[in-house]
Amino acid sequence: MIILYGSTGSGKTTTAIELERLGMRVVPTYTTRPPREDDFGTICTTEEEFEKALINNKIFTHTSYNATFGKCRYWLMKSEFSGYTTNSVLVGNYEFSNSINEWAEIAFRCSVFNVFIKVDYNIIVERDNAKSKRIERMDRLKRDDYKMKELEASADLIINNQSLQLSKNVVADLIMESYDIFLKERGVFK
Repeated sequence: MIILYGSTGSGKTTTAIELERLGMRVVPTYTTRPPREDDFGTICTTEEEFEKALINNKIFTHTSYNATFGKCRYWLMKSEFSGYTTNSVLVGNYEFSNSINEWAEIAFRCSVFNVFIKVDYNIIVERDNAKSKRIERMDRLKRDDYKMKELEASADLIINNQSLQLSKNVVADLIMESYDIFLKERGVFK
């Protein structure tokens, strides 16, 4: 299983789309935040649906944070992991990182390949069109900086795409080549 990490706006979703095009299955995440135009691999739902899934013990792991629009939850459903092993990719977040790594290795006996996509924060902020969005993005980048450093330090592969000079297919190819080596070293073949 490949898990993509990186700061907000680093290209995790774009990379997941490209990896899906190359044959990987995307593990969906659930959220109570409002839908975005570019959502991929994210199912937007309600607080009530979250509470119902939590009560019925259907949630594998979850987290919440305060955004400009209010409290927002993210979670992974246990059912979404059935059949997801070596040919899967997940857009991860800091709060999920430890539980996903432990659970995947124990429950599925599959190795987790953690990829960190590193992009210069100034480039990320410059891409935002609206000034209000740039301010919100910068606040989030500052707030999450220590988390990103932790994830980067524990990554199996760091894609240094500081100025976004690498195209999405080059990033995806680098990940797939490295992942194949990672699996072979463990005696696992896709």
